[in-house]
Amino acid sequence: MVALKSIKDETIDLIYLDPPFFTKKKLNLKSNVFINARVGFDDKWNNKDYYIEWLYERVKEMYRVLKKTGILFLHCDYNADAYIRMHILDKIFHLDLVSNILWKRVVIMLVSG
Repeated sequence: MVALKSIKDETIDLIYLDPPFFTKKKLNLKSNVFINARVGFDDKWNNKDYYIEWLYERVKEMYRVLKKTGILFLHCDYNADAYIRMHILDKIFHLDLVSNILWKRVVIMLVSG
């Protein structure tokens, strides 16, 4: 957050934000990048209000540095989607509609014959 506050107003064209998903779990994943490394983080929050407040402050700063023509991509899942939209994006961006990009993981197998 300190680095974000040092950025001048309306100077960024695109922001991609991948915050914790409010899963209420401690995640421990095996990394594909580093051999035998574990990547993990605690996604447990005291309550929904604390999570929303934490994320709101960060998105508010991102809005400040985003150009008027800029785009913010915020990656979230069903655990917090409605909360983020109603309590953060609609309030900060003053929009009635924020577009969604829905995706589903798929496995693509290439077989040569």
